[in-house]
Amino acid sequence: MIVVFWLMALLFVAVMLRDRARAWAAVEAGLAEVQQRQWRPPAAPDPFVDVNPYDLARLNLGAHHAVDTAIVTLMRHGVLRISREGEVSAVADQKAPADPLEQEVLRALAEHPHRQRPAAELRSEVGISPAMADTWQRLLDSGMVTPGSVLTPARNSLRTLRDLSITAIVVPWLLLAVAALLPPANWGLAAAAMVVSTVAGTVGVQSYLEGKRAIERAGFHGGWSRGTTPNDWIAPLADHALRQRSGEIGRMSAARRALLPVGVVVALCGLAALGDPAIVTALHPPLPVPDDADGSSGGGGCGGCGGGCGGCGCGG
Repeated sequence: MIVVFWLMALLFVAVMLRDRARAWAAVEAGLAEVQQRQWRPPAAPDPFVDVNPYDLARLNLGAHHAVDTAIVTLMRHGVLRISREGEVSAVADQKAPADPLEQEVLRALAEHPHRQRPAAELRSEVGISPAMADTWQRLLDSGMVTPGSVLTPARNSLRTLRDLSITAIVVPWLLLAVAALLPPANWGLAAAAMVVSTVAGTVGVQSYLEGKRAIERAGFHGGWSRGTTPNDWIAPLADHALRQRSGEIGRMSAARRALLPVGVVVALCGLAALGDPAIVTALHPPLPVPDDADGSSGGGGCGGCGGGCGGCGCGG
């Protein structure tokens, strides 16, 4: 029986050393690929000078925000109009835009009678279109977003190391009852084997925590906090530049901000940066008020949209 204890302890030590080496190799390889992929800003006052505004909108607040940005841009160019009820319609005899996402918005409108649809429907359909998938691919290709799959091997190896380490710590102590059946002369040898296994498990847990911290120190933010998917990361430099540039635009005077492309302003600072609440209300109408609730707040939102949306399509 004492031989079984020592074989188990030595097996845990051998497997622990092997998996620890594998885990660290996977972590180092993953972090090296992450660093190689990640975006670095150009030496220019505007780090996003060569970046498509719809890519920025997707990066900042997600696919639906990119669609909103395209709608507002087309409205400013006189290609679209929007009613106070949030119905987006195409203006006849306008030049077709060159951008694929803008073309996708017009295509989605062309499929319906009178070329008119609610803004919410446009967001849902265009948000999963091939043109929107292209914005995501450009973010990946540029390194602004790193796919979570890059570090999947490292995370899997670390989890394997963690599970084995916990097993090496727990199992020997569960065998204490068996050790009690051994002759007293062998108790010391059994205890020594258990200590060896426990030490190996403790070293494995420590290595797991160090590997996990190494990944966290890379500085990548989870995609759920931005417009990406939960398993993907915003490159640290891209995240910093995004916040810095949006802050700069937010602090500009209305006159200076008006000189920038409307798509860039909306992409980085949101619809509110336009300074026109009517557009926000039209694109995102307030939720209907229940019959048993006070209706005063619901009427105010639509009333404010009348002058800005009805007469000039919010984009004149």
